[in-house]
Amino acid sequence: MIQGITRRVQGPARVDQFDKPHVYAWSCGIPYLFTFEERYELEGDDGGTKLTHSCTLRGALSLPFAAMMLRRLNFLMAEADNRLAAYLRWRAGQPTQGINRQRVPFRYRRKAQ
Repeated sequence: MIQGITRRVQGPARVDQFDKPHVYAWSCGIPYLFTFEERYELEGDDGGTKLTHSCTLRGALSLPFAAMMLRRLNFLMAEADNRLAAYLRWRAGQPTQGINRQRVPFRYRRKAQ
């Protein structure tokens, strides 16, 4: 819910970049008016891996929308990060040879809405 708006908003989205396992980016909106892009990037070496999660608002209406949605966007990004971290912790304990979908916890088997 954003500033009292309770109605569900749906619209088309597109995957802008998918370079598995390094980058995943998607966006939605109306070009030049208001677009929202969410991006996940992995960088790593032998010492570890760094995950960068970012959101970008662009277009003529981006500043008014950003001011209205900033707190909610921060909350949603933190929620997405926490869920990804939980999945990665679970996944780290799984064997590397194929995944038995019956053993995957139900919350990770759901289809995206």
